[in-house]
Amino acid sequence: MAKIAEVVKLKSGYANFVELKSAFEAAQENADRMAMYRPTKAHRVAFERICRGLYQPNDKKFYLLSGSYGTGKSHLCLMTANILSRSSGDPEIAGFYKNYAKLDSEKANLLKNIRKDGQYLVAICDYHSGRHFEDVVMKAVFEACKAKGLSSGVETEFDEADRQLGEWEKKGDKGRIRNFYQDFGKALSSVAPGLSVEQLRAGLKNYDSDALGKFRAAFKEMMGGVAFQAQAGNLIPILRKLVKTQEFKERFKGLAVFFDEFGFTLENAGYSKDILQGFMETICKNEPNVIFVGCIHKDFKSYADRFSKADVAVMSARITQVDLLNEGIEEIIGAIVETDKASEAWKKEIAPKTGVFDQLVPPCKSLNLFPWIADVDRIRQRVLEDIYGVHPMALACLLKLSSEIGSDARSTFTFFSGDVGGDKGSYADFIETVDITVGGGKLNLYTVDRLFTFFQKELSQKNPELREGQRQFVNGFYASLDALRKATEGELFGFQEDERIRVLRTILICQLCQIPTSLENIQFGLYCLSPSEKNQVKGYLNDLVKSGAVFFRQQSKTYELAASTGEDPYDLIERYVADTKLHPADMVAAFLEEAGGKSLSDFAEAKGYNLPFGEDKSFRTRFVRAKEIGDALWDEIRKEYAESRNKPAQGLKEPSSTRCVRMKARSMWQEKRPRPLLTPM
Repeated sequence: MAKIAEVVKLKSGYANFVELKSAFEAAQENADRMAMYRPTKAHRVAFERICRGLYQPNDKKFYLLSGSYGTGKSHLCLMTANILSRSSGDPEIAGFYKNYAKLDSEKANLLKNIRKDGQYLVAICDYHSGRHFEDVVMKAVFEACKAKGLSSGVETEFDEADRQLGEWEKKGDKGRIRNFYQDFGKALSSVAPGLSVEQLRAGLKNYDSDALGKFRAAFKEMMGGVAFQAQAGNLIPILRKLVKTQEFKERFKGLAVFFDEFGFTLENAGYSKDILQGFMETICKNEPNVIFVGCIHKDFKSYADRFSKADVAVMSARITQVDLLNEGIEEIIGAIVETDKASEAWKKEIAPKTGVFDQLVPPCKSLNLFPWIADVDRIRQRVLEDIYGVHPMALACLLKLSSEIGSDARSTFTFFSGDVGGDKGSYADFIETVDITVGGGKLNLYTVDRLFTFFQKELSQKNPELREGQRQFVNGFYASLDALRKATEGELFGFQEDERIRVLRTILICQLCQIPTSLENIQFGLYCLSPSEKNQVKGYLNDLVKSGAVFFRQQSKTYELAASTGEDPYDLIERYVADTKLHPADMVAAFLEEAGGKSLSDFAEAKGYNLPFGEDKSFRTRFVRAKEIGDALWDEIRKEYAESRNKPAQGLKEPSSTRCVRMKARSMWQEKRPRPLLTPM
């Protein structure tokens, strides 16, 4: 029997992940992508909104491009960066405007006129570094200046610190009472053991705030408490000065900063609040020729728990969120999935049965599965035929789940593409393993329930990223599974092969995608065409209701998964953290009582120390909260150590002349949890 792969080929090159910085800097790859790029409707709307900042200087030009994994945010940023770095007359981007004109000639002409001359200095941020926002942006801007042979004309704190070290190194001890470079090296080894001055200077050249912090600490140590006073400012005054220099204004129309995966910076609080908010207001709003484009996977409000309410209000008022929706995404998928309608397999086995597509179109409209497609003929052509092998409800649910619970490994593109995807439950796996037709000659389609396998990790009860409503549905699914398992004990056929599990998975996916779980919709999602298939699913649902695995709501005529049998542990944790009345007065004491009670010893035998020295000493165990680790704690330990030397009869063994203080740091749930601190006595 022929497989679907015989009539469908995957052009996975369209789905390859775009590494924005390297793709922009690779001339040939960049030109090829520009030539073949055909922006969807959603891409065009987002692109035109960002370009508004080019001719409306007062626009809030801190743009956050929001869209789920696989919606093409990086591709769009790459195209935008190219448009800004070249005038519309540049032959390398002629193909882009040509493709755009085929879709919307009026807007294409407008964009060409806006970009008819001049270029922007384009800075691509390296989000992989994991460093703070201000460091990453500053490094990207100065790298862009260097690549274009532009003298920035400004000196940063990093430059000033490195220049100071360079001067000290050059002078050495010639004619001086003190060798500052040598003394700085000694001070650095005190504040940052193992870090050489050369390594520190490399970090300064790389605009690393951590390196600058160590320089400041070593400088203060060396100078007897006198702090380093830099003349240069932070990111904001530096960028303001840069875009106002005569050389910059003569060569560039403005500055464009692109920050892919900016959502990770927001999630990890990788920024200085004052600098980020100042950058939004002082640079992106007040400077007429500076724009910022960052990519996030969720609505900006989803990151609100990282900020105070006041900060959320301030930042929301200073950003422009540009949503990248699913409109036109069938065009991109159609470019990945290449259906060969001229093949013998299509002509003999599929073409005579395509009348089934006519039965699938009406529910697509009644359920509004593809709201951006008004023409039913287009649904039949672009969704059912061109993306052959996928049931329309499964495709609609895929787009929704990719947006709601997806990841870079579980997106619309990884589902379809062969080189990135191919995992169990993916389309690439489906077309390689299933026959074109099933029993009775019915065309084989990827149904809604199969999505559970593709998103199985995301649909786990252990997934902390699930929102409250999603978690309730997932918990309900597993509660329904338990009820079905109990009801099937002793039956002849195995539980895992039970067809009723497919029904439960379909209900879960529909609930997550806000599709009413009526009998007709469940039958449609499971691709039931004949009366016998529909009756079979109806019988499964009746069995599930009788066993308590599913509840039938009479008023709405819908089926619901079972209620969870216990409270959600994540909800319990959140409630505990939020309610300070539940917190113990002394968290360390409560932890010790829970962990060991009275049986917990104050000492630990120092076997690793005693064995080579032939001694008999013990480690004194101390538990403290992470935020308490500091100078005051070390002073207390030194004081206790001094007292123990004078009172050895209290049970502490006489310490040796060489002492050390060792911290045993362990990963715990939260930084505020007690951590053990070990000091040898």
